[in-house]
Amino acid sequence: MTSSTVLLEQLRNSDPSQRRKAVRELTRFPEEKPVVEALCEALGDPNKGVQNITIEALASMRHENTVYGLIPVVKSSDLNTRNAGMTILRNLGPMAIPPLVEALGASEDVDEIIQILVILGDIKSPLATDHVIKFINHDDDNVKTTAVESLGKIQDPKAVDMLMETYRTSDILKYSVVEALGNIAVEKALPVVLGALESADILEYFTAIGALGSMESVEGIAPLFAKLLKEEDSGTRRLIFKSLAQIEEANPGSLKKLDQASVKPILLALMENQDAAEYRYMVRVAASFGEEAYAAALMSALESSDSDIADIAFEGIMRIGKKAVRCALDRVGRVEPPVAVRIFNFLTKCPASEVPGATSLFAQHHDDSVRQAFALTLGANPSDQSFSTLKTMLDDADEIVRRNVVAGIARMLDYDGALTALINKFKDINGHVRREACLAMANSTSSQLVEPLFNVVMTEPYGDVREAAASVLARRKDPAITKRLLEMLESDNSRIRETISRTIWQCGSTLAVDSLIQKLNDKEWRVSVNSCFSLENMKDLKSIFPLKELLKNGDWQIRIAALSALRSFKSKELKQFFVPLLADENPQVAKLAVVALSELADKSLDLDLQKHIKHQRWEVRYQIVKALGAIKSQSSVSSLIQMVEKDESNAVRVRAILALAKIGDKSAAATVAKALDSSDQNLVIAAIKYIKDNGANGVNGLEDKLKDIFLRDAWIRNYFIQTAAQNSSELIEKVLKSVVAPRQVRLIDRLKAIPVDDKGINTEEALILRDIIAEKCGVEINDKKQLEQKLGRNLGRFFFTSWIEYYHNLRYGAEEGSDLLVSLYDSITNPATEFFGEAAQSKVLVSTIIPDLIETRVKEGADTIRVLCCGTSFGPEAYSTAMSVLEDVHSDKARVTVTGIDVSHICLNTAKRGIYKREMFRQVDQKYIDLYFEDDRGDLRVKDEVKNLVEFKFTNTVNPEAMEQLGEFDVVICRNLFSDFSQKAKERMAENIYNILVPGGVLLIAGKETLYNVTKAFRLQTYEKVVAYRKL
Repeated sequence: MTSSTVLLEQLRNSDPSQRRKAVRELTRFPEEKPVVEALCEALGDPNKGVQNITIEALASMRHENTVYGLIPVVKSSDLNTRNAGMTILRNLGPMAIPPLVEALGASEDVDEIIQILVILGDIKSPLATDHVIKFINHDDDNVKTTAVESLGKIQDPKAVDMLMETYRTSDILKYSVVEALGNIAVEKALPVVLGALESADILEYFTAIGALGSMESVEGIAPLFAKLLKEEDSGTRRLIFKSLAQIEEANPGSLKKLDQASVKPILLALMENQDAAEYRYMVRVAASFGEEAYAAALMSALESSDSDIADIAFEGIMRIGKKAVRCALDRVGRVEPPVAVRIFNFLTKCPASEVPGATSLFAQHHDDSVRQAFALTLGANPSDQSFSTLKTMLDDADEIVRRNVVAGIARMLDYDGALTALINKFKDINGHVRREACLAMANSTSSQLVEPLFNVVMTEPYGDVREAAASVLARRKDPAITKRLLEMLESDNSRIRETISRTIWQCGSTLAVDSLIQKLNDKEWRVSVNSCFSLENMKDLKSIFPLKELLKNGDWQIRIAALSALRSFKSKELKQFFVPLLADENPQVAKLAVVALSELADKSLDLDLQKHIKHQRWEVRYQIVKALGAIKSQSSVSSLIQMVEKDESNAVRVRAILALAKIGDKSAAATVAKALDSSDQNLVIAAIKYIKDNGANGVNGLEDKLKDIFLRDAWIRNYFIQTAAQNSSELIEKVLKSVVAPRQVRLIDRLKAIPVDDKGINTEEALILRDIIAEKCGVEINDKKQLEQKLGRNLGRFFFTSWIEYYHNLRYGAEEGSDLLVSLYDSITNPATEFFGEAAQSKVLVSTIIPDLIETRVKEGADTIRVLCCGTSFGPEAYSTAMSVLEDVHSDKARVTVTGIDVSHICLNTAKRGIYKREMFRQVDQKYIDLYFEDDRGDLRVKDEVKNLVEFKFTNTVNPEAMEQLGEFDVVICRNLFSDFSQKAKERMAENIYNILVPGGVLLIAGKETLYNVTKAFRLQTYEKVVAYRKL
């Protein structure tokens, strides 16, 4: 391990990458003041990448030395350095308050006082309230104003009396005080704000309008509405609507009592100006009414480039419902494709008889996504016209359109010709369409389907399509069909045996049980596993002993399958089979054995489980601890307490605390309370949950300890706010409400009243999964249903029994490159891509950017121009770049190479093969197909001439070390990632790209994207209408 002395010397290296590496490693020495001083000095490094990594490094060094070292930085004459120091102190949060307060008391420099007051306000902790209040009476007016503004940011009700008194005694602070009172949002301040609303001082009046919105009180609606009717100035009216929107958002439905006859003409007139800063708020108000009169205005808002505005507008249109259909039909043909898609989504959710006839021409629309949405709309609006139009789309060039068409016709199976049309799709060139066509037959009893479906089972190359056909046949429960399926179980073709063994259980026939038992020892392991699966679903007692014998099989996957099948019987008689598996050499088998035993709820298993409590694999210990908690094992308490104290895995320690909470043993309180001091937030949360359920008798100062945690850790505080319904307790609620702002108190009360939904992912699970996904992938997924859809398959794949277990494995057991993390990437990422996208940008790349770089770089001694494609998906972008280079860049001075990176192994494997369906090339110039592709059994394969210029690598764009390992690049193409990632991930990604670009290198992003509010490290450069970002 490198010493701090060596690293400090490396910090002076002329190579920026070496300085960045030194900065990262110096974070190990926060207790050494020279290290902190050197890092503070590095904030002014000439290399932007070093500056950025230093900001991140100092923010991670949560030590008082860091704070003391940064305080002088906020006085720097260099604006960038000063802002960096303030940003770090703000990010350090409440731990920075004591040193800042100390510096505040010692300073006589007005500028320094103001800077510190700003930081204390931005930290937003009531720990600073008393110290900031003192400066309301400072001699300097700017200090006074800053103090008031900071109190408004802190939102501590303790400051209200002082602020109200200041309002009465200080004219110069009136505006700031009114704004601060609005932010604090307590009822006792309402008379002051309402009084300011009547002020003749126009600035105070405007401030009062904003403050009433910030207060979010329904008491502000009537006075704001009165002002709206009296006002003639459009700017003031927009401000009023902004405040009304804020009140509505906090109190849904509160604006419905307004007089629509008065509001309507004012609001509709103002909504014509979509460039107004307050436009989104006016859309929010219009959306809340659900009135037909606002349909056209909301349809216009649907076209906004701001996705939040478009989402609000869509909610409003949905609220209007069928009364908005006519307006939607009038608008859908006059908007851009993404908006047309949203309108069709509305028409799908709100069917109406006039839709099919009015939209039939969209069957020929040029945009695939529009036809995809249109097909779904027709499926939701069954009619002769819908069926007729869908039939014309059965051979659409786009596979998703065809799938949606098939799904639509599946809802119209009684229409003449429907079955024949779908049977023909059994031979579609795309497997997904063929599968959809098979599944579409599930609701038909026609004998016309039987032979075609059997033919699919016998000849189809893809397993999921065969399974779809076999499932439809089995679900018919026809004895003759069942007999034929069972005969196929004896086929010499292992693929057919796999299919039937997986699906035959759906026939419901006891005849299938005997056949499946025979297949348990099939020479093909997948047949054995699938037979276990079917027997698991049939739950016939005669299968128990054959399944038991399979527990001895040498293949762990077969043992897992047999164990899963036996587990489904939930019989205590089976524990004798499960207990020996606790010692299984495969941790997955041992883990599932624990789960199976715990589900029996048999307290006699106590000692058997405890014998293995020190299993070498943490995943097994985790399940054993969980099981002991489930059976409320009193005899295991001492062992569980030891695990809380000493287990090497924090996941196990967390689970041990939760097990003790479930057992209800109060003797563990003192040990569990120690976890409140842990740096691991999950341990702290588990300890608080234990205390919530069992108290903590004998633990001194518990309430103060909890208060301190909620004050200093915003994530834990927010966790218990958002999960108020799941973690309700008098103590937790009391302490939490004592430290949060009044509006958060009201939020807690609202969330507490929402019934807990036990179906699917609950609020608590969604919160922590969103957190780990944002951290690992850089993507924010806020919708619970979307989380479940994307991640649900991973539960079964890795044998997880709960979402919390999945989270703990991601948090504590997922190293970069592990199967678990790779599966997360594959589940989360969107592989959408195309050949030769962003045509104008690609033309500029090969006609101007690369030739210019060749001239410059060759003079510097380079012989290769390196291009990086981030988020390369399954390869079209990287290959397109290489083909464009071959076609248009003819230089004997330097070679051009392309590297594609992605986090999805599924995509990367496809990219490396370089074989693509012909339907992907509908928009591609034929000359590229002729020159750079060759036929591969009907598909197109990239020629070696192109492949030799391209390589693909597994790399996460938000991982700085992984990106730097790629080396330096001259051009980075990063399309459609900046629109998908979280703000933090965008900033990290921009920083990583900056670090690997050569000086003068170019970054290209999607035309619809911008780096505004992401980074200022690049210089904007325009080539005609193409924007590029050049490294300074």
